[in-house]
Amino acid sequence: MLISKVKLYSNELAKTKDFYVTLLGFNLLDETEDSFVIEAGKSELEFQQSNLNDHPSYHFAFDIPSNQFKAAKEWAKAKVVLNREDGDDEVYFENLDAYSLYFEDPSKNIVELIARKSSPTVEGYFSSQSILKISEMSITTNDVLSVGQQLMEFGIPVKDDLPLKEQFNFMGRESSFLILVSENRRWFFSDRDSEIHPSVIELDKRKVIEVDRQGKVKLLGGDSKSKYMSIFFLTLLASISSFFLMAFVFDGGVYVETAIYIFGAIIVILLSYLISLMYYAIDLIKSK
Repeated sequence: MLISKVKLYSNELAKTKDFYVTLLGFNLLDETEDSFVIEAGKSELEFQQSNLNDHPSYHFAFDIPSNQFKAAKEWAKAKVVLNREDGDDEVYFENLDAYSLYFEDPSKNIVELIARKSSPTVEGYFSSQSILKISEMSITTNDVLSVGQQLMEFGIPVKDDLPLKEQFNFMGRESSFLILVSENRRWFFSDRDSEIHPSVIELDKRKVIEVDRQGKVKLLGGDSKSKYMSIFFLTLLASISSFFLMAFVFDGGVYVETAIYIFGAIIVILLSYLISLMYYAIDLIKSK
């Protein structure tokens, strides 16, 4: 699973753009009067101007090469103030086999640089161009179990196939995760609590998760059941149309030919079901 693009909202758009592009040196991919997009390895990160008086903030993580954590820390310390937890400015996650550090951007987002042992190594000095991808993105909601179930049906499992929890869940695979969390939970290495704000998360350049201002999600593309039902019923409709057409053309004619076309129509109906199952199986294998 790849978090291919994330769209977030900000009340400090100009300062946030200057932070990422000028201070940290991210490549600017696109810009309008009320938004900008930067490159983060295989991912893209977009910031959109918020039209409300709230102050949207999120947590997300950038994957960095497994051998460059120390270099990344020196790079970050020269540009930002690192967040601390119990006096420490870095942490080792045994369950992830990874080292992380944290800092905040002008929009008060909690940004994490994480070096997983499973990530590739890269030689040379560290810069923002060394970032591999967006590997974690928060989704805050007051209905964690319901949203979590939706994500699971969308092909996004809980990490290590654990059961859903009411407060906090890592969901995803292949070192890319959605952090599904309840509101007002303190973020690690921060004095800020999780808040519900809208966002758009694109996975594998084909699935889209839209989070609204109430923390509800809308799922587009991907493995939704409606996709396979549509394939089946469209093929079935074509089969039935063919059946009546052939029955009309050959009605009263040669009975053998009529039987052949009726049998053919039945075969096509069965094939429509098999085709829908095939699409489901292919998408299921890809999601694994």
